[in-house]
Amino acid sequence: MASTVNPFCTIIASNAAGINWTNGLYERLFMLLAGTALSMWYIIRYAEKVKKDPSLSLVYAQKDAIESMFAVNTRGKASVFNTRIRLILLAFITCFGIMIYGVSQLDWWFMEMTTVFLLALL
Repeated sequence: MASTVNPFCTIIASNAAGINWTNGLYERLFMLLAGTALSMWYIIRYAEKVKKDPSLSLVYAQKDAIESMFAVNTRGKASVFNTRIRLILLAFITCFGIMIYGVSQLDWWFMEMTTVFLLALL
């Protein structure tokens, strides 16, 4: 499993299979990189196609509803990457790093992982 959303699924599955979670690490890393590269290629190709002709979008018929629902800025101004968003991103990355270290080096499990995320909410 080359999970990017929840890499701990790999650890849980490895424990259930009775093997070390580092077994097959290089193969999983390869799958992750190959899957990411393939996904990026597909998305970029699709975006270029839709940029040339927006009517080719899969959701073109719902454009007005989507824009009104999410209050899309139609003036072409980019969203601001402000301090609040940076702090939230920093908290997420820090918690994720602490959790990976704790699970891999300190034998943490669900209680400790949950605590890390609950402390992040503060």
